[in-house]
Amino acid sequence: MDVFLAGLKDFSKDNGSKFFNVVLGNESGDLDSVVSSVALASHLTTATGVRHVPLMAFDRKDLDLRTEVLYCFRRLNLDPANLVFADDLDPSKTINVDRVLLVDHNRVNNPALAALDAKVAAVIDHHALERSAAACEGVDMTLRTVGSCSTLVAEKIFADDPGFKDEKVLSLIRWTILTDTSNLSPDTKKATDEDVRVLEDLERRLGISADSRTGDYNLISGAKADTSHFDCSMLIRKDMKVIRFQSDEGVSVSVTMSTISGHACSDVVRREDFASHVADHAAAGGHALVVMTGGNGILLFPSKGNPLCEAVKSKLVSADAEAGIRVAADEVAEARDAAYLTKSNAAYTRKKLLPMVREAVAEAIIKQRQVK
Repeated sequence: MDVFLAGLKDFSKDNGSKFFNVVLGNESGDLDSVVSSVALASHLTTATGVRHVPLMAFDRKDLDLRTEVLYCFRRLNLDPANLVFADDLDPSKTINVDRVLLVDHNRVNNPALAALDAKVAAVIDHHALERSAAACEGVDMTLRTVGSCSTLVAEKIFADDPGFKDEKVLSLIRWTILTDTSNLSPDTKKATDEDVRVLEDLERRLGISADSRTGDYNLISGAKADTSHFDCSMLIRKDMKVIRFQSDEGVSVSVTMSTISGHACSDVVRREDFASHVADHAAAGGHALVVMTGGNGILLFPSKGNPLCEAVKSKLVSADAEAGIRVAADEVAEARDAAYLTKSNAAYTRKKLLPMVREAVAEAIIKQRQVK
């Protein structure tokens, strides 16, 4: 892993005419996405002799927001600055990309990287299918419900190389599974039997005991929550996904959905910089709605006179009774043009909420067309 990452350092300078493959993580750039991309790219480069570049679907300036990524890499004396980011890839050089492998998502969502979607040859993912049936043709699809995409990546690596023993790759994947499953917590209900089997295999290969899981998980969780120096816009961008739709008139509609780690939404909305930073974020990206989840809360902004907010709010409240989502009265949120909802089920993280939000936005757009 050390040699592989060091070899990426001058990627933007030395790829003027060289062909290469890309392993692309998702736009949120969380630990699972970053590690899945790096681990698979490193393995495939070694196994095939063909250069596979792990490409982060976010810009280099936002690396510092991924505090848990920085912690995990630096703990292993790996330099995360050697990674390749969306703004490192010259748009004119995408012609040199031969094949694209998607990890932790199944459709390229970042408009700046849209040209790569036509070159997708394989997908390893654990989210709901977004890719159209036509776009799936000829694509090697691995799509299963597990707690962590890194679980599926590890299975791919071990199937190719049963004796795989790169300790840094193994450690990164292990830490990611622990993080994504909340240390196999029965409360969040994220872990599957598949995650557990792979985690045990990783520990066997590393020669370590399961006793160290809680300590490792707490250290990574602490790093992830170390955002005391973040302003509100940084909290939003740290772990953000964008839902994009194109209307028949060619008008794009986008909604962002962010996981605010280590902060309750009821606290975030009370920050002095909340209203201005969220409004600036929405305006800068042309986002019609900003959705945030943190603790047991959900925030929707802007709320007043926003049909998308009403559509999403209605969809979430009418979701499975198991989710326990309801609108909560909050004078501060209302004064700052935000709707505040609470959820009683910790298992309903963004992974489960995002498909509901996407469906609500799609239905609202269709309704607006019919009115016109």
